[in-house]
Amino acid sequence: MLKFEHPRAWVVAVILAFCFTILHPVASIAGDRIVLENSKTGVYRALAQLTFESFKKGDMATAATLGRILDRTWDQIEENGAQGLNKTNAKLFEEIDEAMDAYIKPIIHYEKKAPDPAQVESAYEAYLEKLKTAN
Repeated sequence: MLKFEHPRAWVVAVILAFCFTILHPVASIAGDRIVLENSKTGVYRALAQLTFESFKKGDMATAATLGRILDRTWDQIEENGAQGLNKTNAKLFEEIDEAMDAYIKPIIHYEKKAPDPAQVESAYEAYLEKLKTAN
């Protein structure tokens, strides 16, 4: 039987299942493999990867939507959750939150200003590295 540690984890599982179902053919064409790690930050890493893949393919609407999902999922679990990182390690929470914002904000606001691909890739890599510190 599948057991979720966090009360909202099933919501995240449904969102990821939907994202993987919709985007799987796109990821497969490029030969990229997105793996949902069994770790505290695996969900955020997978959503960040899906966002970046859509961004690289020029599908800005999907990338922006996935970026918003990443942001809201993070906020619901790590900022507002009873056992979220904000409650257990506020400093690390802020560091990761800032790294995530640096990564997703240019993508989310793509209609106002075209994001610089090099800046987005750099912020993406920095965000993934920062996520590793929370595992």
